[in-house]
Amino acid sequence: MRTRDFLSAILVIPLLIGCYSAPPRKAEPQRVQHKDTVIRMKKKAPDPAQAALEEIRKQYKAEFVEAVFPEPGNQPALAWAAMNGKGFPKTLKAIRTVDRQYGTGSREHAHLTVLKGMIHLQTGQFRSASAMEPDIVKAASLLSSPPDLNRGGLIARNFKHLVAGWSEITKYNENLKARNAGKLFPFPSTNFGKIQAAADQIGEDLRSHAKENPLRIKDPDSDLGGLHVASIAAAFYAKCATQKREKKEKAVFYKKGSDLMGLFLTENEKNLAVRGQQRNPSISSCHLRYLSWYGWLSKRVQEAMSPNQRKGIASQQKI
Repeated sequence: MRTRDFLSAILVIPLLIGCYSAPPRKAEPQRVQHKDTVIRMKKKAPDPAQAALEEIRKQYKAEFVEAVFPEPGNQPALAWAAMNGKGFPKTLKAIRTVDRQYGTGSREHAHLTVLKGMIHLQTGQFRSASAMEPDIVKAASLLSSPPDLNRGGLIARNFKHLVAGWSEITKYNENLKARNAGKLFPFPSTNFGKIQAAADQIGEDLRSHAKENPLRIKDPDSDLGGLHVASIAAAFYAKCATQKREKKEKAVFYKKGSDLMGLFLTENEKNLAVRGQQRNPSISSCHLRYLSWYGWLSKRVQEAMSPNQRKGIASQQKI
């Protein structure tokens, strides 16, 4: 009896569960749309903050090309690196206007802080640039993820190295100006070891970034991210190359620079740059300047090689 009662209880449990289970829901009537009906989706309104930042970035790139990063020439250098605090007037005015609208802990403020730091650096205000390093470090923490990383984060986390290299180049340019004018040098002799070390450290960081973010390194945002920083490091290498006598020694530095910039360019862009065919009305003047530098550096590398080596490179560069 006990066994029979136990089995009966087991058989009853599923029935009890079924009795207390929720009743099935009635199917809700679906909205039937006519096949010709088109539902218009509301377009998301553009973010005013993002739009303002984009305009400031465009202005900065335009003034950067005009005042700081000239077409490459026989003596590769960042001309007009020291401008006695002048330069980028439109960008600075726009930054002051927009920065008032956002708190110091915002991403917008972080982006603007990075741009201000670069402007101080590129106009020869090295004390001001160095004083901003704590703010730049804070900005780097806010811009550590894509897409912010490629729009300002890479500049922020390499800012210390940029200051080190650029300050030495400015000393060189100012001393050269004094020598040509028959005056005493205003600075001690340039430490080219510091310039090379700065470029090497930047290169190490950018290669790590390229490895971690392979799909983002060639996007347009790199104009103010990886490609921007790589072009400055390449100019550091080019300045070091001018101190070497042998072409092969120069080529080592030129190749380091072109390889670094090449991380952020497509194969088609690199091929056209080497051929001098990169002119395109749809490309920004800033990006064209980067391509000019890449082509110039690549040609300097080829000049130091034997004819057979140049033929091998030329065959690899065909589209």
